[in-house]
Amino acid sequence: MKADKTVASLQRLRTQPVWSLLAADNGPYIIALLQTHLLEGGRSLPASILHERIGRDLEELRAQGADLPQTAEAYVAQWLSAGYIERRFPTGAIEEQYELSSAAAMAIRFIASLVEPRAAATESRLAAVIHQLRGRDGHRP
Repeated sequence: MKADKTVASLQRLRTQPVWSLLAADNGPYIIALLQTHLLEGGRSLPASILHERIGRDLEELRAQGADLPQTAEAYVAQWLSAGYIERRFPTGAIEEQYELSSAAAMAIRFIASLVEPRAAATESRLAAVIHQLRGRDGHRP
């Protein structure tokens, strides 16, 4: 594939939720909130519970200096519009429910894969160093 075709494909991808989530100015906050509340356990949450939990986390993040001026409801509406979450109204439910979109799940898992290998590599390197040090101690006269 020629570079110009690849560029055209990548430019189209930039409009997709996966790319926009990864490139968002407050992406680390969005990813952390979505991962915590919707990815872990593959959850679907009623709107009122999601808004309450996001609101509580926003307060904590603001207390730590994060610039997140909007309400939980406003952020959830933005995430819905951007394609990061999906809204459902299950039969028999008394309110709408939100779940993570497949695009957002893909982006979050991608970011997690970048974080996890480093931790594992560091642990394995440390184990190798400890093993070598123990081996040297055992070989000393």
